Amino acid sequence: MKSKDKKGSFYSVFYLIALLGIFSVIVLRILNIIQNFDMEYVYLILIFSGLAVIPQFKKVSVNGFEFETTAGIEKAEDREIKNNDKKDEEELKNQLKKSKVKTERTSNQVKECLLSYYCSQNNVSPEHIERNRRIVTANDPINRDYPIFSWYLRKEFQESLIEAKITEINTAYYNKLYTMLSKINLYNQSTSRKLYLIMLVPEYDADTGIGVSLSGIENLKDVFSPALDSKLLKIIEIKDKSVYNNT
Repeated sequence: MKSKDKKGSFYSVFYLIALLGIFSVIVLRILNIIQNFDMEYVYLILIFSGLAVIPQFKKVSVNGFEFETTAGIEKAEDREIKNNDKKDEEELKNQLKKSKVKTERTSNQVKECLLSYYCSQNNVSPEHIERNRRIVTANDPINRDYPIFSWYLRKEFQESLIEAKITEINTAYYNKLYTMLSKINLYNQSTSRKLYLIMLVPEYDADTGIGVSLSGIENLKDVFSPALDSKLLKIIEIKDKSVYNNT
């Protein structure tokens, strides 16, 4: 009887040791997976589900694990927004003066009409639009210029920036657009995302003095054809003048 009890105790201890060994192996395996797991993917899921926001070089904690991003999208400062709006207003006034057209419309009013048109045509809810955003990158080897994008669209797994160009395109704007696309490209490289720029470009209307000439649009497409081919840039021509005539 005693030998059976000893034998049973022996097997119990053996099974316990075996279970502890198996448990230890599982724990070590889990720790190894966690150590080598790219938490960026978890964070991306949280961003698009609305449970997290894009940080501006801040440490983010997910289930106790911390990591940093090298690029972020943030709201521009009020001072910068005012300066940007002022430049847009001056461009519109200069074009209207050349066209000998008088209007009470502001640049922002016209742009908002174009945005509303885009949203209605693409089933985009206004709640998915954020205004006056800029890309800030920690590892930009060229400059610290952070141009302001009029709108930032974040919808499920879609992420894009939106601009509207309502006056003729000059060399200064080409430089600005180049910087914008460079920032987007660097942002994508830093985050493994596919952010791109949507440009709303209305055709020039002599009655209102608003828009870009057909030759200007074609030159824009030609100069930035590499960005169009790589899907970094998407140009949407707006031919329906009533979109911005009723501002």
